Amino acid sequence: MLIFIIQGASSGIIGTLLGTILGVILALNLNDLMQLLHVSFAGITLPTLVEPKQVIIIIIGLLCLSLLSTLYPAYKAANIQTRRGVTL
Repeated sequence: MLIFIIQGASSGIIGTLLGTILGVILALNLNDLMQLLHVSFAGITLPTLVEPKQVIIIIIGLLCLSLLSTLYPAYKAANIQTRRGVTL
């Protein structure tokens, strides 16, 4: 069962890190990206503020959620009979 938990947790960690990095980069460069895509609100720029405390809380929440969502499938996968799993 541990191998399935490790696999699910590693997917959650990779997804969380990539999502956090891309999200922060896009949030910090939102106005430049809008100019690049020619999306304009009559010259008005959107205020963006990335607070590290909020980012850390979201990262911790996502990691806990990914670990919790891994437990049930890992339990089911660990209890399947090998012979039955091959025939399915």
